[in-house]
Amino acid sequence: MSASSPLVSVITPVHNGAAFLRECIESVVRQTYEAWEYVIVDNASTDESRAIAEEYAARDRRIRVLSTPALLPAVDSQNFALEQVPQASIYCKVVHADDWLFPECLARMVEAAEAHPTIGIVSAYRLEG
Repeated sequence: MSASSPLVSVITPVHNGAAFLRECIESVVRQTYEAWEYVIVDNASTDESRAIAEEYAARDRRIRVLSTPALLPAVDSQNFALEQVPQASIYCKVVHADDWLFPECLARMVEAAEAHPTIGIVSAYRLEG
């Protein structure tokens, strides 16, 4: 990606998601699109979620780990995470801690958004099960 590539903020709110969090983070780190920053917000986890997130943040400067002030309901936790998106970001992608992205997800979403600037929301292909 060029220096002029739009910044994408990837957001993961997590509460006790250690069982899946590594796979989630790895899917973001492996994106073919490189102009991203990743905010992982720990919602008062009692498992190893925060430690896992901090391990990845220590390896990649694009990853930030934050915590909610207290255990929040799921919707409030997600809203708190979205409030962490910096003004420099042009796009935002929410990835829940038990989900993962295909390697070209961000690249294809940015490509679609840039090609059609009047579109307000670009979503991703989703598989369940």
